[in-house]
Amino acid sequence: MRINWNLTLFIFCIVAFSCADTKTGSDEKLQEFLGSWSAEWATDPASFPDVQNISSFTMNGKLIFYPDSVEINAYGFEGCIFSNDTLRHALQWKISNDTLSLINASDPYGMSYTIKEISSDMIKLQLMDDISLTLKK
Repeated sequence: MRINWNLTLFIFCIVAFSCADTKTGSDEKLQEFLGSWSAEWATDPASFPDVQNISSFTMNGKLIFYPDSVEINAYGFEGCIFSNDTLRHALQWKISNDTLSLINASDPYGMSYTIKEISSDMIKLQLMDDISLTLKK
């Protein structure tokens, strides 16, 4: 039996990269997220034509990214489409390609935001088609 070393090396590299932790695989993006950010969730009122008693389609908050977790404070209020109360969560997070996933230990799927734009002082994220999240330093 003859071993093709190039093919063996190629397969080894594929397996090694597929098993790598996504955070270490995107260290640069990870570093850009770390720290405290003011947040604004927004949605288009046209996406909710039948909703009554809503006065605001935006909600402010704060996200603090640590290496292994994210603290989320969402400042809901009466008449807000997102929540009528302040919400606080501590979740795990990971980045894979152009996706930021916020993961609750009891829900392995979590919420996945598409990273639309990223700079040192602003990050624009998209949840589904109609909810955006803008983070600012």
